[in-house]
Amino acid sequence: MLETHKKLRHIYIGVDCHKTTHTAGVINAFNDNLGIITFENNRKGFNSLVAFVSKHLQDGLTPVFGLEDCNHLGHALSTFLLSKHYIVKMVNPTYTHSERKNNPIISKTDEIDSLCIAKVTLDKLDSLPNATQDDLY
Repeated sequence: MLETHKKLRHIYIGVDCHKTTHTAGVINAFNDNLGIITFENNRKGFNSLVAFVSKHLQDGLTPVFGLEDCNHLGHALSTFLLSKHYIVKMVNPTYTHSERKNNPIISKTDEIDSLCIAKVTLDKLDSLPNATQDDLY
C-alpha cells in the first residue's frame, strides 16, 4: 500500500486577523484556491468559518489553520479553534510579507494576505510553532 505524504492529508486555512473581522483563505496541498471568507471576530463568526471549512473536507482531510496574529487580534479565534481540537499554527508576519513579495501582486488585500498565510502554513507545516491557549493573556 502506498503511503500518501502527510501534507496531502490536510487543507490549509490562512487567517488574516483584524479587530472586528477576519479573512480566511482555504487552499489544498497543491495550492489550489478553494475559497475565501470574511467573518466577524466573535463566536458566531468562528462557527461560520468552521462551517465554510467543513464544506471542503472530503476523503478524510483535516484542516490546519495558520493565524498571523494568535496572541492579540486572533487570540479569541485561536482559543476557539484549539478548544475544538483543530491544529492551529502561528505564522510570523514576515513570512506572509515574503510570500506576497515572491508573487506578482500589485495590491495588498486581506484576501491576498489570507492566501499567502495559507501557503506559508502549507510550505512550513513542520517548522511553524503550534498555537497554545495562553491563560495569562
